[in-house]
Amino acid sequence: MSDAEDIRERFGAHLDLIIDGGACHLDPTSVIDLRELPPKIVREGRGDTSPFTV
Repeated sequence: MSDAEDIRERFGAHLDLIIDGGACHLDPTSVIDLRELPPKIVREGRGDTSPFTV
C-alpha cells in the first residue's frame, strides 16, 4: 500500500499519524517507529534515516 488514504481507511484506528510524502517510487521507503525513545528504524529504504539514529 502506498496511498495515504488507503492506509488510513485500512489501519487508521491503529495509527496516530500518517505522513503523506506524495507518490512513492517502486523502491521500499524507510519506516521509523516513533513510539519510544530513541526511535527504532524498522526498515531502511528510500529516505535519510540519520536524524533518527543516536
